[in-house]
Amino acid sequence: MAYSGVLIAILALALAFCTAGAQSVSITPVNTVLDVGQYVVYGVTVNGGTGPFTVQLMGSGTVLATATISSPGGSTTLSYLTTGTSPNTFNVIATDNGNSTSTPFSSASSTLTINPALGTPDVPAMTSVADAGQSVTVSSGISNVNGTGSGTIAYGLLYSTSESGPFTGIAGASCSPSGGNVFCSFTANAAGNFYYEINATDQATIPETTTSQPTTGYLMINPELFMSIPLPSATGGTYGNPETLSAVITGGTAPYTVNGIKGAVEGQMPASDCSISGASLSCSFLLPAVEATIGDMYTITIQDAKGEQYANNTNVTVSPMGGSSGTGVSSTTPTSTTTIAPTNLTNSTNSTSTNLNATTTIAAPGFKLAIPQNTTVVVENLTNSTNSTNSTSGLQPSSALSGTSPAVVIPVSIGAIIAIVAGYMLTRNSGRPRRRHR
Repeated sequence: MAYSGVLIAILALALAFCTAGAQSVSITPVNTVLDVGQYVVYGVTVNGGTGPFTVQLMGSGTVLATATISSPGGSTTLSYLTTGTSPNTFNVIATDNGNSTSTPFSSASSTLTINPALGTPDVPAMTSVADAGQSVTVSSGISNVNGTGSGTIAYGLLYSTSESGPFTGIAGASCSPSGGNVFCSFTANAAGNFYYEINATDQATIPETTTSQPTTGYLMINPELFMSIPLPSATGGTYGNPETLSAVITGGTAPYTVNGIKGAVEGQMPASDCSISGASLSCSFLLPAVEATIGDMYTITIQDAKGEQYANNTNVTVSPMGGSSGTGVSSTTPTSTTTIAPTNLTNSTNSTSTNLNATTTIAAPGFKLAIPQNTTVVVENLTNSTNSTNSTSGLQPSSALSGTSPAVVIPVSIGAIIAIVAGYMLTRNSGRPRRRHR
């Protein structure tokens, strides 16, 4: 029996020795990168021994945090608030309180890198007005952010309809730092008044984010620029008669301007033919010369104060003045001052006269006057039986009284006779005429 008791004691001591020899404590993570003011958090696990265990976080020989693990295989966490003077190397010491013969045992070391605290972006700046659909840029100073924190700094843009929030991130925003500023761009998809913030996030083991104050004012995003279909004053008109197109402008940012008006027959027409009062647009002009009834398509383009453009069009039926199509006047070359009066489209020859009376009709909607270089044009009213030198009645446009280059073309209008000094040539248009009325 005595022998058996001694054997049992020896086995117990051997078991205690083996158990103590298997004791270990681990610490994770092994390497950590943080900003000043963040907590470093370590996971601690104890294996072997009897338990309970006391575990201590050590840094530069100083106990920084303490916890208890009840049994082998158990784990816990130890945390520590970093400062500008925090140590860079840490380890954990574990003590098995259930084994009087056990000595404290240590984990491997963990390295901590501490960067300066991440700064905060400045209050953002932006334009005050934009149109829906436009690209908008919000910027912020980052002199307190750039070069601090851990790793690469990422920036984000947030918005709210209220200065007090809550603010929501704009997923489609693109933010790029440049020098001492960051620029965040996005497409304004909705109309309304919006406030913005910019945040910065670093790449620390536990990422840190700082957020600017909101913008001091809101960005007003107007609805997209729009113009109604231009409506003619009548469903159709006759060559030479005035026409007015009217439309209503909505959305966009006032004031508005007319970029241009273009007719399918006339081509580009003067923007001065159009005017805008408030949100109402009006374009007035003379209908073009045509040989047969056609539909003339007019396109009007407007622009708002933010540079956005919008175009819309309408169709106007244009009919000829009267008479049937014929060969008309082809050409002639006088050697002295002569008055030319095309009588109508059915007459294929020139009609020459010096004393026409008021009953004489000139119907030449299908003709244009081609003026050779250095030629003077004199226009006379049919209401005056004698020549009225340099009268401009009936000439379209009236400002082009003499050709300064070859083949200056002036339309011949109804109700006038044309006197040409030097050489001249009267030609009929080929195809559909294109001219501009003022």
